[in-house]
Amino acid sequence: MSGEFGRRALLASASALLFAPSALAATARRSVAGGRLSFRVPWPMSRIDPHVLSDMGAALFGSALFDTLYRPGASGYESALAENEPAQRGGKWRVLLREGLTTASGKPIRARDVATSVERARSRGASGWLANVGKPRVVSELEIDFAAVDDQKLMAALASPMVAIVPHEFRPDFPDGTGPFRVSLAREQATFRRNANAAMGPAFLEEMKVRGCAEVAESLRAFESGKDDLGWLGTGLYEARKGSKLVDAGALGWVLLATGKEAGSWDTPGAAQALTDAISYASMAHLKLGSAWTESGSERWQGPPCDLIVVDDCPWLIEVAKTLSALIGTPGHEVTPKSVSPQEFATRRKSRQFALALDVARSFANTPFGVYASLAAASDPSTAASLSKRPPLGERTARSHGRHFRVGVVGDARAEFGRLANFRVEADKPTGVAWGSAKIDSPRRQAQRTP
Repeated sequence: MSGEFGRRALLASASALLFAPSALAATARRSVAGGRLSFRVPWPMSRIDPHVLSDMGAALFGSALFDTLYRPGASGYESALAENEPAQRGGKWRVLLREGLTTASGKPIRARDVATSVERARSRGASGWLANVGKPRVVSELEIDFAAVDDQKLMAALASPMVAIVPHEFRPDFPDGTGPFRVSLAREQATFRRNANAAMGPAFLEEMKVRGCAEVAESLRAFESGKDDLGWLGTGLYEARKGSKLVDAGALGWVLLATGKEAGSWDTPGAAQALTDAISYASMAHLKLGSAWTESGSERWQGPPCDLIVVDDCPWLIEVAKTLSALIGTPGHEVTPKSVSPQEFATRRKSRQFALALDVARSFANTPFGVYASLAAASDPSTAASLSKRPPLGERTARSHGRHFRVGVVGDARAEFGRLANFRVEADKPTGVAWGSAKIDSPRRQAQRTP
């Protein structure tokens, strides 16, 4: 273990040997720095579901609320909610859960919650990612058996944020987990508060208030004017806030263009990627879609005039849809962005009753297989498991995979924001932003850091 995560975990582990759970929580709370943050993001904040492939709220804040059985370490994988590495038992791999785990609301986490979480993830987008992991079997209150090729591949599968452990009666509108924060969701605002029951130790911050915003520029205006503590996708709208720093926690997934049944002859693998590959990076750079890509081909939409459907509760995706529609449409073959409710969007995506759709997909892991399994599930959940049993070999980009699916990669969905000079936060590769170890320096400590 390393960094603040390691210190929180070590504190929790050492205290557990000496104190009852209530005393452990009090000891951990005394060790943290405190502080509050307030900011807004151009993503919906009414639900957070760690097992849904397209839930960017979970991609952004899942690490604040949930833990996995294992997580990437300095070399290989290390235990998180699991007591130790899987042990071989009769041809299966047995995972032992740590004792005394409870969620933020006080619900115990047992083996049946683990089994339910894994299967819930499998049914909501992780079927390809878990293609080589058998259905978990509960052995005892704290033991679960898995069928897998070997222990390392099993730990890798169970370390994905999309296989986070939640109570068996989990509700996305009341996301309860073992992470460093607990949260309440109301009216497009998420209020994160320090979780005294956190399995790996509570957060350093006392509270974070995160609001959804009506337009992308709203967050930057609020940060530049001093109303907010973070500015999403930059350090200010007109000019950078004085003393601010930019944090780039990298890609959390991808923005995808999907073709459906109404696309006619264009509803073929690779068609959507051909459209997005022909778009220049410069024409979409203002939308912060990640690293520059190489424009290739000159393909434009030649199907019938159609809508590009997009969810109506995500301002940033709506802006991407507007720009993309103008770039891929041609006279007589116009593409018009159309915002629809999340319920309608999900129904039409599942039935494929649309011509073009703009969607997002989270990454299972920063590995070639993680990329492939994610795009396979976004393209067609019904075939993702079979395709993922024999994934392509070697290193391939997400765009190259898109040439074999009915989804094309437009660009990255990223965690990038401006921060105050005294706010300390680290990028965390598997989970985006390490909110649990984020903290605000005291004025005295800040002065000591200043040369």
